[in-house]
Amino acid sequence: MTTAARRTPVPGGLATSAAFAWRLLLVVAAALVLGYLLLTLRLVVIPLVLGAAIAALLYRQVDWLGRHRLPRSLASLLVTLGWTFGLIGALVLVGMTVFDEVDELVAGVEGGLEQLRDYLAGFGIDALQLSELQDSASRALQDNQQSLTTGVVSGATIVAETLAGFFLFVVVLFFLLRDGRSIWSWTLDRLPADKREQVDAGGRAALSSLASYLRGTAIIATVDAVLIGIALAVLGVPLVVPLAVLVFLGAFIPVVGSSLAGAVAVLVALVAQGPLTAGLALIAVVVIQQVEGDVLAPIVFGRALSLHPLVVVVALTGGAVIGGILGAAASVPLVAAGWAVIRAVRPEVSSGQAPQDEERAPV
Repeated sequence: MTTAARRTPVPGGLATSAAFAWRLLLVVAAALVLGYLLLTLRLVVIPLVLGAAIAALLYRQVDWLGRHRLPRSLASLLVTLGWTFGLIGALVLVGMTVFDEVDELVAGVEGGLEQLRDYLAGFGIDALQLSELQDSASRALQDNQQSLTTGVVSGATIVAETLAGFFLFVVVLFFLLRDGRSIWSWTLDRLPADKREQVDAGGRAALSSLASYLRGTAIIATVDAVLIGIALAVLGVPLVVPLAVLVFLGAFIPVVGSSLAGAVAVLVALVAQGPLTAGLALIAVVVIQQVEGDVLAPIVFGRALSLHPLVVVVALTGGAVIGGILGAAASVPLVAAGWAVIRAVRPEVSSGQAPQDEERAPV
């Protein structure tokens, strides 16, 4: 009997599964390599992505100045410097207010955890476990405070990288506002003629999705911060400005950011004004965030973030594992941009129909 005759045939299902498995492994490996490269080159990638997205938001202002007979270069420079100095001024004013009260904010959160432990212990919940939980939270707050007040301030490398990234962002923003259309046209001309239309549609869709996400998130974050700040001020809760800033920043981390920022506000209300005020603050935070999620977000975002909640949670978790807080904040808009590309290039995929079904559909 020959060797070929003694071979056991591989079942068709197993062969298909094996072929699919090694292709999936290749895709996962490529994604991991790409993620590693993006993280390694984050000081270049982040300014480029942010510059492109914000340029998509601001180019109409440059066009408006151009219609008033300003040269394109001057109009781009005015828009870039105007928004840059405005942002720096706002950050300095808010930062001075927050920095003066950051110790009081941390003490308020720790005191709120202490009172919360006492209240829960009164209901028969294990005091030892609550004490361990509070100690862990307190250590985390102290570690974060130390890293924020000493690591960032005294770390020359981090400061230098941040300044370099910000400078690169400003330069990228200026040149994209001035030459963005010609740069994109030049890029398309380098591609095969039969691919230009698809790449153009996908690139514009991704950029529009990122711009819409940034604009929508900024609007929602501002509304949340203002309304929650007003509610806390009416209730007599201290540290209104730092808490409002925390709510604003938390809105840029989908799903969990706003909830965690609201929880900090409730804890500060608990230690400053007692359980009644804390309960009212909790109601205010929940109502405001519920209205924002159910009413404001669909209006502001439209289809810019038309992702299933499960996709958002998975993307958020994966981004946090890979890149920490920055990865969590960037994961959802990047996934939304990728889905926008798919919708633009393959509309039959997003509609759930095969191409032949669309061709037979009545007009």
